[in-house]
Amino acid sequence: MRPFGALISYQEACEIIDRHIRPITRIEEVPVDSAANRVLAEDLVAAMNVPPFNRAAMDGYAVKAKDTFGAGQFKPVSLKVIGEIHAGDSPDKKIKSGQCIQISTGAVMPEGADSVMMVEDTEREGTEVKIFKSITPGSNIGKIGGDIREGAVVLKAGILLDAAKSRRPCLPGIIQSQGLRKT
Repeated sequence: MRPFGALISYQEACEIIDRHIRPITRIEEVPVDSAANRVLAEDLVAAMNVPPFNRAAMDGYAVKAKDTFGAGQFKPVSLKVIGEIHAGDSPDKKIKSGQCIQISTGAVMPEGADSVMMVEDTEREGTEVKIFKSITPGSNIGKIGGDIREGAVVLKAGILLDAAKSRRPCLPGIIQSQGLRKT
């Protein structure tokens, strides 16, 4: 005697399921805070570049790389410090040859600068900073769109949104999702 009575075949079970299930076709708009455990109805496309500007990848000094060429431990190059930029500030000065601006990680790069000299490779003395290392253009900068390019598909339709996916900084205030099934 079988404990569960008569069993049906796997194939027959699949046919019963196929006859009775229907795909969910409705689409709802829900706030981002309610999007976890929902299925994304359509591709999510980035509406902007992330970051939206060139930014300092570390603390240091925004410089023209060519001003550091030839610098070394025993032959430092001195640059005039003309200001400071912190994350959230808008730069109001343009760097010219022989100048630099102290800059914090994440801050907008000032006009004229093409690199960030790490603070560890410098020594500040009043309004001058000694540079003890040469760098190349583009060093220590997070480029505009370096993380996500405008127009790129950030999340594909059909994925299950979890806490990490529904909290991305580039998501709009509303995400379209389909179905109400919680997982």
